[in-house]
Amino acid sequence: MSGLINDIQRIIGDIQSGKQAIRNKGIEQLDEKLSNCREDLNALLQSKRCDLSWPVLFDVSKEALIKHAGSLEDANEKTFKTLAVKNYLYDNVLEKITKFNLEAGMQSSGNGHFLAKTSIFNAFEEGIKMRVVVKHFGDRIVSLLDRGIYSSATYVRDLKINEYSRILSYLFEVNVERDEVLSTRILKCITKTVTLAKDRVQLHADLVEYLPELKNFANYANGARKLEIVRLYLIFATELSLNYHHQLCIHMQEILPKLCEFHEEDVFRDDTRNLFFQCITKSLHSLYPKLDMCDFNTLGVPLHEKWTQCLLRLKTMVNVEIRKNSLARYKTSQLSNDKFSEPFIKMSALVMYI
Repeated sequence: MSGLINDIQRIIGDIQSGKQAIRNKGIEQLDEKLSNCREDLNALLQSKRCDLSWPVLFDVSKEALIKHAGSLEDANEKTFKTLAVKNYLYDNVLEKITKFNLEAGMQSSGNGHFLAKTSIFNAFEEGIKMRVVVKHFGDRIVSLLDRGIYSSATYVRDLKINEYSRILSYLFEVNVERDEVLSTRILKCITKTVTLAKDRVQLHADLVEYLPELKNFANYANGARKLEIVRLYLIFATELSLNYHHQLCIHMQEILPKLCEFHEEDVFRDDTRNLFFQCITKSLHSLYPKLDMCDFNTLGVPLHEKWTQCLLRLKTMVNVEIRKNSLARYKTSQLSNDKFSEPFIKMSALVMYI
């Protein structure tokens, strides 16, 4: 055990070195220890017989990753290539410590997580605020939140409303330039954040502030982000339909036509299509809250100049869906209402009525 203590103390010293080559050597050795000596390392760090602990190792590794990102940003082209090949080591170490911490929290016979939620949250917060860290290690920083915290029921129960608010502000406002993969990852993390928050805290005031950002996301979405926008918009529309009816309906008139474009491009799977149909139903009921009384009053919400075109577009979409499904079912002589999903039936009835 004393030999391992000496090794870890030496490795930590290397990781904290001001020289990049020594830091790289230290982080590589720590990665090897985490892979090959996990049980012995865990026994040492949990024993409290020395100053070493998992939180110390986590913080040292996080600081090393931040320093490495800074070195990458300052490097010339030749040096950058040399440094970049070591990125995976810094990523690996944080990923393994986070994973071990989650596994420790799931063991009924153990002491629970060895990292405090605040340690992981602070690491996420520190990293997401730094442009160079997001640029080079954005996926790992988001993973601290998405996997490191959201995967633990204990941590989620402990999240406060101001922490949810800060998370949303970071995720909505972070600049990832043209990194499509990271943009998709962040959007999915926003959806997960809002999904977790809506059942635990009141975030309506935050959500309404991000309606313009949601509109921008829809305008520039491609690939998997088109599917995620539908999921996220449905949550926004559901949460804001009462207390923030006016603001929701203003932005909805620009978001919904964009979602219709996604549908026309045939990018939706069946589950997403049903969510899209629910988006339409929720949006129309929000814009016309007295529709059940045959009253088309929007309660002061001005109609966008192209809103009529959107309604006609929805009507066309309903006809196309019915025709497409009818042709497919006709061949088997099984055309009936149960061949159309309930969300579609509700949406189509509402659209045709309006």
